[in-house]
Amino acid sequence: MPTRLTFGVSQAFGEALALKVSTPGIRPVDAIEQLLAGTLAQNLRDSASLTLVKPPSVRLHSMYYKDRCAALPKLAADGYATWYVELALSTKRDDIPEKVEIDVIGFELEPINYGPAGLAAHRLWSKKTQNSSQPHITAESPYFAPVDFLRHASCPRSNAAAGTALCGQSPAWATLKRFRVGDTGFRGCVI
Repeated sequence: MPTRLTFGVSQAFGEALALKVSTPGIRPVDAIEQLLAGTLAQNLRDSASLTLVKPPSVRLHSMYYKDRCAALPKLAADGYATWYVELALSTKRDDIPEKVEIDVIGFELEPINYGPAGLAAHRLWSKKTQNSSQPHITAESPYFAPVDFLRHASCPRSNAAAGTALCGQSPAWATLKRFRVGDTGFRGCVI
């Protein structure tokens, strides 16, 4: 029976992204990668289908995103994609998953074409040690489409008549402009 895992980001991801981006010296791409790694690790810790003996580790290869200095308008227009996110687990020796099915919420997990081997959105391989098993899952290509990115990185409430976002959540939202689909630019947040 396959082990079912759910990876997802929520509105809290957008709020945390706003706080990180408002920190001096933090690039939006770095903030997304830090939050994505933390979110995936938390999703693994919260999974009822895994019995972990050690905290999971998530390795995100930061140089796979080509534009490291992308600003929020570029991310809102193009989205964010990376490749080969490695998830290392440590489970009880007898609890090794043979097959994994992954459901994603708030982003996409795009497959990569391996030619004769076919398409794969994720891969699983495992090794057994004396006391535990160590499954490794590689998420091939996580992708935040512009629509998904905007849903998580936009202000929570909007005033369509005025054409501006009414943030009111925290001062960090003022640094994260709300991009409206169909507009060619950003609208300022009104606090």
